[in-house]
Parts: sequence; C-alpha cells; structure tokens
Amino acid sequence: MAGIGANLKIEGGAELKNLFAQLPRRTVGSELRKVMNRAATPTVKEARSEAPRRTGALKRAISKKIKTYKDAVVAIIGAKKSVSTGGYYNASTGKRTRKNIPYYYLHLIEGGVRPHEQLTGRGSNGKFKAASFAKRLGFNAIGVGGGMNPGFPARPIIARSFDRTKGAAEAIIKEGFRIAIETVAIRLGKR
Repeated sequence: MAGIGANLKIEGGAELKNLFAQLPRRTVGSELRKVMNRAATPTVKEARSEAPRRTGALKRAISKKIKTYKDAVVAIIGAKKSVSTGGYYNASTGKRTRKNIPYYYLHLIEGGVRPHEQLTGRGSNGKFKAASFAKRLGFNAIGVGGGMNPGFPARPIIARSFDRTKGAAEAIIKEGFRIAIETVAIRLGKR
C-alpha cells in the first residue's frame, strides 16, 4: 500500500553505517531481514484480526514479504496472490461461480470505491460500453447489466493495523538491531 511507512532514526547512525560498510554485505542483509521479519509480524497479526470474515480468504491471504535492496530492507504487507476460495458449480443457476482472490480486491477495501457507472458489456469495437451509452441506444441500462454502483467507504485494514502496531515494531527493530550487531560482531570475531 503506497503512502504507509515509517523511518527509524538511530542515534550513532553514522558509526553504525560505517560498521555495516565494513561487514560482509550478505551477513548484514540476512540479519536485517530477520529483524524486519520480526518487526512486521505484529502488524500482520493485527490486520488478520481486522479482516472481514465473509469467506475467510482475506484473513488467510494477508501476509508479509521482506525485500532487500542495495541500501534498505523493507517489509511489504498485503495479500498473497496464491490464496483463494475455489469457484463452485451452482446447480440452481447452472453456472460456475468465480474464484474469490483477495489479492485482486484488497486495494478496493483499503481505499474504498466512489459511486460510479457500471459497464454493460463489450461493444462492436471490443471495448466496454457504459450504461449511459446503452441508454442512448434505447436499451434499459439496468436490464443490460449497467446502472450505478453505489460504491462503499474505505476500510483501511492494513493502514490502521500499521498505526496501532508502529510502536511495537519500532521497539522490535531497536532491540533487533542491538542483537544483530552483537551477532555479526561475534561471527567476525570467530573468523
């Protein structure tokens, strides 16, 4: 989710940066990944507890991914693409329902949806037609599948969870850095 983040300022940052520059890059990266993984866990747990429980797929899909870049280690919290509830055959309608994949709609829940015009289907050019276009042609837009979507307000699950657990995450990062520095120092001392 863009726009959510925190910067942590550590006293003695210049000395720490020089120390990390002297250490092997893989060692520093692996230790920082462990710290970020532990720091993101409370936010993930909080977000899962906040998730709507219609099918339970969103709760199962919320997870974290730790990414390492040249000068940063980042925890990304969102929905996994691999989690879904399977589509099933509805005998009464004779149709198969779609799979419920939270990865494709979490951003809508987080940011909400403004009221908007529904699309009715594909026109002769292959593009979707708006309901107003169908009305101009003399079709009843509601009967064609169009009309207005009322939208819904935002329910910022991850943003709210991040705000609630930010203090705990910062404490975990500070303690984790202390332990990481000691661990790296011990490893280097044994060489």
